[in-house]
Order: sequence, then C-alpha cells, then structure tokens
Amino acid sequence: LTTLVALLLYILWVRLRRRKHYVIFISHHKADAGVLARWFKILLSASNVSPARIFLDVDCLNHLDTLSAVVTDDTHNFLLLQTKMTLTRLWCAVEVVAAVKNKVNVVYCRCDGAPCVDDDYIQMVGAGWDEEQTAELLRTGMELADVLLAYRALAAITPVYMDRMVSSKFQDVVAAVEHAANLRTARLSKYVSHEATVEMLTIDHVALLVYSDDSEHFLSGLVLKQLLTNWSLEITTLGLTESRLIFPGDLCVVILSESCLENVFFAAGIVAAKAAGVELVNVVVDERFCFPSNEYYERLEAGGVLKHGRPFTAISAIAGFLVTPGEVCSAYRRTFRILAFQFFPAKTEGQMVMQATTVYHRVAALQAKRRNAPSPVFGRSKVDTCVTKQEEEIAEDEEDFRV
Repeated sequence: LTTLVALLLYILWVRLRRRKHYVIFISHHKADAGVLARWFKILLSASNVSPARIFLDVDCLNHLDTLSAVVTDDTHNFLLLQTKMTLTRLWCAVEVVAAVKNKVNVVYCRCDGAPCVDDDYIQMVGAGWDEEQTAELLRTGMELADVLLAYRALAAITPVYMDRMVSSKFQDVVAAVEHAANLRTARLSKYVSHEATVEMLTIDHVALLVYSDDSEHFLSGLVLKQLLTNWSLEITTLGLTESRLIFPGDLCVVILSESCLENVFFAAGIVAAKAAGVELVNVVVDERFCFPSNEYYERLEAGGVLKHGRPFTAISAIAGFLVTPGEVCSAYRRTFRILAFQFFPAKTEGQMVMQATTVYHRVAALQAKRRNAPSPVFGRSKVDTCVTKQEEEIAEDEEDFRV
C-alpha cells in the first residue's frame, strides 16, 4: 500500500510540476554574434522545435531582466556561442554561471577568433572587470568566484568548432550541436517563421550576391536567402571565390556592407551583373554602410580602393572576362543609384521578417515587370514596403539602367 501511494504521489508530482518552456537558450555577444545567433535559431528550428521554444534575447524582450532565472528554471539546453569577447561580457558570464550551477545541459560552440578557455584566460577575465562590473555581478546574487568556477567547468567541455565564413560546414556544426542537445537532425527547408505573413509566389531563379570580410554580414545574406527560399524563391548564392559568375536568371539580390566597397570579388560580381543585363535589388545589412562619394569614385578609377589580398588585375580571372577600373566605376554608379532596402537579422524576429518581406515583394514586382506581366497582388503584410525614393524616380532610374 505504501509503495502504491508513493507511486501515485510521484505520478501526480510529474503531472503537476512546471514544464520547462525553452528547449534551447542561445547565449551570445550581440556585437560579435547577433546574426550568428539568429542563424542558429533558424537552423535549430528545423529540428521540429518551434521557434517560440528557442530563447533568443532580442525576441524575448519581456525576459531581459530575468535572464538567469530563465536559464535556471525554464531551459533544457544552454547553447553558448563563444566569439572573441563573449566571456568577458558581464551578462554572458551570468548566463553561463546560471547554467553550470543549476546543471543545465551546456552545448559549447567555439567560433573562429574565440580564445581558448584555459587557466590563463580565466584569470585574465577575472582581473579585467572593474569595481562597477563586480558590484553589478553581486547584485545578481553571484560572485566573481562563481564565474571563475563556471568557466573552469566550461573548459572541461569539448566544444563544437565553427568557422563562420565556411558555409559548406554549417550543417555539420548544427548536427553536432543537435547531437549534444539530443535534437533531431535539421532540415533547413522546414523552417518557417511564425511571424511570416507574406503571400507565397513561384518566382524564377534569383541570384544572391554576397561578398563580405565580416562574418556577421556574410551570415545576414544567408539568413535572407533562407527566408526568401521559405517563401518559394529559388536562390543561388554567388560568393567568396567563384571562379566564374554565371547568373541563373535575370535578377540578383545584392548584399551591401561597408567592406564590400573594397572587395575585388564584389566588384567582379557587379561588373558581371551589368554585362549580363541582370536587374539588381540592393539590400543593406550593415548600419555603417554609406553609398560611395565622388571622392571614392576618383580613388576607384585610380586603382587605389579595391583589395582582398589580391591585386586589382585578379578581377579578370574571377569574373571570366577583362575589366578596367572605368568599367567598375560605371557598374557601381549603376548599382548604387538603385534604391536599397534594409535587412538586419540581429533585430527582433518581427522586424527581420518585415524587412525580408519588402525585399520579397520587390523581387516579385521586378520579375513580373520583366515578363511584361501584371504586377502580383500581395496580401497585406505587417509593414508597408519601405522605399527611399519616389516611384517616378525609381522608374526613371530603371529605364536609364537598361540603356
């Protein structure tokens, strides 16, 4: 009888105990890995995990004052994305301590450029915090000794290594993370944001031109590609070291960041797009990006701008035909007269999807126009399409570009 009562009480306790809501909590340094964290949420959402059960701070603004409590009481797996400065940040340290102290399963992903967590590094982190940071740590109910202890526990975990600029290895990294978190294998095509309200259209193959020396901007292009693919666009990525750029259709989405203006691969792509008569949709993913000035074009024509560890003449080998600085200037002037949309995946999911929706609508409208077909009618999205020029100016510019 006693055994039966104990069993019934245990069953009752199991049924009544509070279920942990978040399958994964993504911890990261926003300046270094805000887009990387978004990319991981997209990839992990393909593992039959609802996006709502993956904690990303920018999507859960009502929990920002209780992050350690979310880790402690409401999280099954703690995914740490370590970049160069992650473990020096106070709130990242608080999250790590909460996970380690409360025996939450820690999945440790160490990215390119992140330091090895050894005794020397741990002591350096401890010595680097000032009195104000130490006092803030105490207000969370933790001490510096807790941080050092948690970091030593972290050092004992075998990390999953990730090079953020090698997209061909991303699936392997995600599979390793899923294995550590006991999740099913991801299939990227399954991810659909719960914020998406865009109409689904079948549109011809579209190229995505993304050249950047910054991993966050490179990943921004891949995030946009995934969203557009979810919405029925067929996307071919042109990037990094393509030996010859062949556009699959008559339209290309161009990812703009500060570093692309000095990149010979980007220059080759823009010249090739002009030569192929490809229409462009510009998307800015870097808040520091500024459209080129007259001084920039003067330096460009003099051959003093482009670089990527290769001489300017490397463009001819990359693009598959000979080009001159003058041709690059001409192609750039054409490109940068076209309106640009913004896309910042490190913002909230709702903002990100609204921005991606405007890009999608623009691509669909241009495809219809090039076929001399009526423009598609879209359902209302959560944001009106953002334009930075008057429609008549855009039409004039587009006409000029075909001449």
